[in-house]
Amino acid sequence: MRILPIALIMAAALAIPSTADAQSLFDRAKKKAKEKLEQTLNNAGAKPQNKTKKTAEQTSRSNSSNSGSGTSSSGFTEEEQDLYTPVDMRDMHVGTIHPGIALKNGWHYGPRETPQTAYVTINGDVYDFGNFYDGLAHISSYEDGDFYIDMKGNKVLESGMDGDLRYGPRFNNGVVMEIRKVNTNEFPQRSHAMILDKKGNVIKEFNTDMASNFEDGVAVVVFETKAKTLREDDTWTLKYVDTKGNFIFPNLWFTSKSVSPSVAVRQMMRSSREGLTPYVIYDDNQRAYLWGFHDGKGNVVIKPKYLAVRDFHDGLAAVCHFPTDKGSGAEPRWGYVDKSGKEVIPAKYTVMPSDFDSGMARVLTRDLDAYIIDKTGRQIFGPAKRWPKEGMEDPGYYISPFFNGMAVLGYRAESCNNGEMIYYSPIDTNFNKLAWTRFENSNATMSNSGDPVHWQDVSDPVYYSEEEGLLYVKPGRADAGGWLIVDPKTLDEKQSNVLFSYPHVSGLSRYFDNVGNRGYVNTDGEYVIKFVKNEF
Repeated sequence: MRILPIALIMAAALAIPSTADAQSLFDRAKKKAKEKLEQTLNNAGAKPQNKTKKTAEQTSRSNSSNSGSGTSSSGFTEEEQDLYTPVDMRDMHVGTIHPGIALKNGWHYGPRETPQTAYVTINGDVYDFGNFYDGLAHISSYEDGDFYIDMKGNKVLESGMDGDLRYGPRFNNGVVMEIRKVNTNEFPQRSHAMILDKKGNVIKEFNTDMASNFEDGVAVVVFETKAKTLREDDTWTLKYVDTKGNFIFPNLWFTSKSVSPSVAVRQMMRSSREGLTPYVIYDDNQRAYLWGFHDGKGNVVIKPKYLAVRDFHDGLAAVCHFPTDKGSGAEPRWGYVDKSGKEVIPAKYTVMPSDFDSGMARVLTRDLDAYIIDKTGRQIFGPAKRWPKEGMEDPGYYISPFFNGMAVLGYRAESCNNGEMIYYSPIDTNFNKLAWTRFENSNATMSNSGDPVHWQDVSDPVYYSEEEGLLYVKPGRADAGGWLIVDPKTLDEKQSNVLFSYPHVSGLSRYFDNVGNRGYVNTDGEYVIKFVKNEF
């Protein structure tokens, strides 16, 4: 059921010649709209109230936001707030997420410069810049080339990186792996993988142009053995090295002649989690990469046999099995294993599930309806429906994965002034709502899809940053850019209307906008480092 927007009611009322008749029409229409809303909530199991009961905190928040105009920060009068507030939520804390950012006005407040902001002068434009790892970040510019800066904005080291920054160099345990061109008389000029320290000293150089970044002090280097004849395939051997360039973990080395690992090698290194680290081999018979787990000494704990694996969380890891059917429509399926490799939840999910947290995980149907399951695979909550199809009146629901015992529940309630209205509530492990807030715009969407493994693939409107322990919420469409940082218990903004481009790593977020601003921003929405063009 849809509620007639207040703005349309007012427009209709103002079109009537008689002021008294217009006011009467407005009052009747508003009363009717409120009755429809309460009827909708009644049908959903909520009990209507004749009078709004406000907590002291809400009253104080309302008084501080009215600024003498009779309207709240969201633009609603107190009566309109009552009209659009779900009856069963009127005694709860109201979150302070501002919905209008970059949606109603087409713009937002950018990060703030402070006296502590460090400025890095560039001759031209910065076209890409990485996160800070081990205190340094890799920068690429058109005029100044590649270099590293520290967290104060000082240029500390030139980079000779010859490659794609998306898989670019990251310091780890005091060293970095770079692919650099070498001075030879050969044509075309060759590139070598090199391990460098923070002073630029070369620790080890390898006769190959394929290597991964370091994770937990370990990297992979790929060596190619050229075939003697055109009818033979080239052979590739992947070996693990430590920060000094010594070969380690011989049990994990593998050789393949079926595929070039030039792209995969840059993505295969994963960090250890709960004592186990994902690793990959290439199986020439199945012509596929297979994932397993090893311990900190390189011993194989779970043999590589999965198409994909997530990290261990709460003692379990989601793993993707090969299709059991051989037909063209056969699909891989996800299940969960424990640290011994025992399958504890059968592989029956066609869509990748979430990690476990507090004994619960989110799984999705083919239609992206969501359920919460326990460690036995039993469904304990759901289904949370995704957006309804065109023409349906069902409001649609959303639930995020759990993180540190918290999740976010959302649903599409009714139409409002600017389009659809969406309510979000943080919930605890007993599925109790702790607070609520809403988005009032025409672009907000809810989707249960998304891959929380890689930030770039996330399409959930809610994202938890495990490294920094922060909750990010999209104020607009789930596939649109820009995130707000909010308190996971109250959904209050933790900064002032800044849409962050990326999550925070080492306490800083990479920020950019469409007018050329680039830099690193802290969780308070302040520039810590900002790139500026040399004006001369």
